[in-house]
Amino acid sequence: MHRSPSAGLVGTLVLVAACGTSTAPPASPGAAAPTAPATVAPVASIAPVGTPRPAAPSAAPRPSGSLDWPAEFLVEMHGRYVTSPPFVIPMTLEIAEGGWYAGHRNPVFIDLQRYDGVELGGLPSRMIGFGWPEHVRGGDGEVGVAGLTPGAAIDQMTARASITSGNRGPVELLGLAGERIDLHSDLVNNPIFGTADGDFGIQPELDARLAVLPLDDGLLMVAVLAAADDLDAAWQQAQAILGTARLER
Repeated sequence: MHRSPSAGLVGTLVLVAACGTSTAPPASPGAAAPTAPATVAPVASIAPVGTPRPAAPSAAPRPSGSLDWPAEFLVEMHGRYVTSPPFVIPMTLEIAEGGWYAGHRNPVFIDLQRYDGVELGGLPSRMIGFGWPEHVRGGDGEVGVAGLTPGAAIDQMTARASITSGNRGPVELLGLAGERIDLHSDLVNNPIFGTADGDFGIQPELDARLAVLPLDDGLLMVAVLAAADDLDAAWQQAQAILGTARLER
């Protein structure tokens, strides 16, 4: 998997999908192509020896009536979508409210983005992301997720002085019972979880409410991102989508 960081507002994206790519549609003659969200250079990382990547759940037959996940960046989404492909975890979810756009699309990370009150294609105002990592970033480096509980994963992520955390508690999404935590970083590109190809990180502009869910021998990450004073409202808005999500297996 490869990633081509976008030029422009380097250091302003809140969630960095180092393993992902944002695909923008080609420009029409005489028109500028939409700008993908600014990204920062990935933080290199290698999964620890002896912690093999959990296999992705097997997909069930394609749900009838479901729509393909958009192949391009900044496509407004409306309807019931299947996440796989591109995502390795086969899920479906319903998007009934306008204003949600396709963001990153990658086998281990996809997201939805909103631009309420801000320039379309710039820094999103709110995001919903799904990740299937190999490791989480702990105080002593990467810790493989294979066999790790949600609580133990959160313990690792919050043991770092560079991460401010709070509002920890139980959560249930997609029929899975896990834990959630609010995360903030004053550092740019502060890695939280990732794969051998790179890490996903948070940055100062948007906080993350991260749900860590046990799935087979791995951990499914569901993150809602927004400004610190908007995170509760963003989480509530996200439930209209997350409440419809289900695993297709």
